[in-house]
Amino acid sequence: MAATMASSAFSSVCVLLAILLSFLIKENEAVKCYICSWSPHDNRSDTCTKNNFIPEYTMVHDCEKGCEVVSMRDPNGAMEMFYRNCYTKSENDLKFDRRNTGINEEEVYKCNWKLCNGAVSVFTSQSVLLLTFTAAWCILFCGQ
Repeated sequence: MAATMASSAFSSVCVLLAILLSFLIKENEAVKCYICSWSPHDNRSDTCTKNNFIPEYTMVHDCEKGCEVVSMRDPNGAMEMFYRNCYTKSENDLKFDRRNTGINEEEVYKCNWKLCNGAVSVFTSQSVLLLTFTAAWCILFCGQ
């Protein structure tokens, strides 16, 4: 009985360590990001915006600070520019920001995992990993 409890405690510690390690992935390492832009003022096809994005036609680049998706709209809400790029600002922990400059409204979404700016998603690979480990831990140990 004591051996089973010790084994169970050890397994719990291992799961918690794995979860913690998943969050220690270095954010400063370069990640691959999509690079594209589109504006209604350009005379070219839109393969960049959310509804028209075609990854196969899009350049990929290594980016030190992560990736971003930026949408700029005029005061009437019409799209001025949309782009996917390397993150360029200095705020390292910023994930989403909405700015109104008076001239336009800018939405910036930042992420830092491989090709994350291909789709703006609520779940990161780390949060999916955390949910998976938590579910597995509950299945294995909560029922005992």
